[in-house]
Amino acid sequence: MDVDSDNYINIGESWNWTSTKETLSSETPLLNDLGNIKISTGLDYPTLLHQMINSGELGNYRGLIGISTNYLYIYGGGEIRFHDNSQIYILNQSIIFSMPGSTFSMGNNVTVENISALGIEIFIYANDFSIGDGVSFISDSYENFLQVMVVSPIISLSVNEFNAVNCNISFEIDRGTFDNANITNSLFYSGYHAIVKNSTFVNTLISGSEAADFHVSNCSFNVVPEILSSNNTISSAIKVANSQSFEISNCTISGYLNNGIHIIESGQNTNEEKLITNCDISNIHNDNYDGKGIRIYNSNVDLSGLNNIYNNDFGVVSLNNSEVSIYGIRSADYVNETQQIHDNTENQVYATDGAFPYEFRFNAIYDDDNTCLVKYIDDPQGIPPSLDVSYNYWGSSFDP
Repeated sequence: MDVDSDNYINIGESWNWTSTKETLSSETPLLNDLGNIKISTGLDYPTLLHQMINSGELGNYRGLIGISTNYLYIYGGGEIRFHDNSQIYILNQSIIFSMPGSTFSMGNNVTVENISALGIEIFIYANDFSIGDGVSFISDSYENFLQVMVVSPIISLSVNEFNAVNCNISFEIDRGTFDNANITNSLFYSGYHAIVKNSTFVNTLISGSEAADFHVSNCSFNVVPEILSSNNTISSAIKVANSQSFEISNCTISGYLNNGIHIIESGQNTNEEKLITNCDISNIHNDNYDGKGIRIYNSNVDLSGLNNIYNNDFGVVSLNNSEVSIYGIRSADYVNETQQIHDNTENQVYATDGAFPYEFRFNAIYDDDNTCLVKYIDDPQGIPPSLDVSYNYWGSSFDP
């Protein structure tokens, strides 16, 4: 029916096709579907993508779009563009692959939704990739999550109001800035040089892995059990791994199982920023009673400002030769004017051999029903270090 394969059926093509299918008054109507396309096509979608885009071809699409093919390849030299406000529905289990040398563009307020009841994978290795504001990726459940991976070391993006539900999103790009994002039941990786700000995350892990610099600010992270999928294994809000520089500031984190913030093998270049400041971290609990507000492993981290870490199984845990500074505000007169680590069930600060904070000053460390506020596990074969915890507030009932 689409004689010139341009993904549009014009009036002439429709007339020619229907004229050969007319049923005379003496005939019984029959379904003629030699290719059995009824399993992947329908009248619900004015535009239906069902074949590859080759080099030199341009696919320009807008409006209501269905993707019915199991493999949609955009070859090098080919282009695919989804214009503003397009709604794209993935109808069958599909792999969408934009190859190196291709162009992949999404305008403002484009929505991509998986309705196939199966997992979907979108891999974008395009040399030219752009995405507008208000773009959404949605799947109906985490069991059938939508995986989106954008891989290009030369691409930079700045996106406002990025949305994702039940997705694994990975932007392995040079620079990514995401402002006012809303992400639910998902994994999110935001680039080698990443800025994520003013955003809301529900049942979601945001990861800065092998990042040159990773900045998260003014974001909220919460767990909502009512919409948490049974196979959603997300147990931390923010994870920084093998990254040179990071700053996490003015964030609120609550309800995760294992860690509010998890720092692994990061910040070891002493000239780079490695800061957690002005964050509120609470209610990190699990059945093993080892939920941690902040877990630091073999990393360099500075905790400062008005961090408030409370009502977790553990407050701050420093492990495996980490170099940690916990430094509050010297001029504070009251506990709420400095860094607080308090009312955590097991310990407020827990450190193993070689990982006790080298700087520990001007903080409010307290828990009226816990006598072991700070715990240090030293190496029985080593030389006991000199531990200095002076110039901190320990609570009204603490007896050293």
